[in-house]
Amino acid sequence: MKIEFPKITREIDLGDYQPEFAGQVLMVWVNPPLSKLAKYDVLADTVHSTIDKLGEAKEAQVKALADKLEKANQNVYSWWADILSQDEEPDTYFSADDVQALAEASLESDPGLWAFIQTACMKSIAEYRSTRKKG
Repeated sequence: MKIEFPKITREIDLGDYQPEFAGQVLMVWVNPPLSKLAKYDVLADTVHSTIDKLGEAKEAQVKALADKLEKANQNVYSWWADILSQDEEPDTYFSADDVQALAEASLESDPGLWAFIQTACMKSIAEYRSTRKKG
């Protein structure tokens, strides 16, 4: 017998960040495989290490490192798009460009929002993975 593992999603109400955002809901995939979570760690490490190298780079290295950082960021945005696009309602899906636009708009207008979204998503995933199931 084959057991199917459905993609389970949970709501994150942005009203938990600020009341003015109440009712704006993101659906986060809370049971991605460990390999998917591990990939995020690698992607985030790449972004952080590239930023560190940029700070110490000689002028000749800056362009290559900037290109590497842009590619790494795109991979991170794609990862988040996948985590935020597993609900049954396709109109709730995000593309990598949507995630990038959200992150950039947040940094411009409300710097804590993107950090809240990332933290709330990871917290929901961790809670789901650690919760004792019925049965």
